[in-house]
Amino acid sequence: MIVVNRRGVIELVNSQAERLFEMSRAQLVGMNVDELVPESLRYGHAANRDRFHASPSARSMGHGRDL
Repeated sequence: MIVVNRRGVIELVNSQAERLFEMSRAQLVGMNVDELVPESLRYGHAANRDRFHASPSARSMGHGRDL
């Protein structure tokens, strides 16, 4: 689990996120989440985040995508 603020800055991670990204909590917290998104998907990530914050609703993470 990774929790980010409106600007995409990581504020909270759990131990599974540390294992997944092979980074410590100290390395992840404060980083922009876009840095963890595969480069080929980064172009739209910030816009997707902005749309979510403009109209938040429950949805599947990465629905229809191979994460």
